[in-house]
Amino acid sequence: MITDLEAATEVAAPLSTVWRTVSRLGRTPRWSPSCRFVLVLGGARPGAHAIHLNRDGARWWPTTSRIVEFVPGRRIAWRVNENRMRWSYTLAPTGSGTRITLRRDTGEGQSWLSAMLGTHVFGGQPAFDERLLKGMRETLRGLARELERPIALVLGEKSDVVVSEGNRGD
Repeated sequence: MITDLEAATEVAAPLSTVWRTVSRLGRTPRWSPSCRFVLVLGGARPGAHAIHLNRDGARWWPTTSRIVEFVPGRRIAWRVNENRMRWSYTLAPTGSGTRITLRRDTGEGQSWLSAMLGTHVFGGQPAFDERLLKGMRETLRGLARELERPIALVLGEKSDVVVSEGNRGD
């Protein structure tokens, strides 16, 4: 049986900075060990479609999704068409930064294809879910490293982060 998965972390970065980063789903491969490519067609917005390329060890597979929830500064969620799973980032301000929660919801149940692949290709659903949860934690650690880097490092590489005189820490 498939279960919901959740991992969370707190980063020392303002919510607005975290939102600008996580809502750019195409940047996910910078942090995720399993999501190796994402193309959001037309940019992140409600109803936008995306193409993903995923990896688990030597196994690679494509998926498609649709953004089903987009609340600026708070939450972005997308539903994977092939397996009916809903993935999301939820943000909440804290006293010292932002809490980021990455979640996989199984509310619609698992597709037949996903159940079959989980059992016969990915070593069983419990083992695959363990690897997914480990990858979610790695994703959050990578995201935290990027968000908490000194600004000089960000400016020294190709990035879509722009710092102006009126917007230094954001």
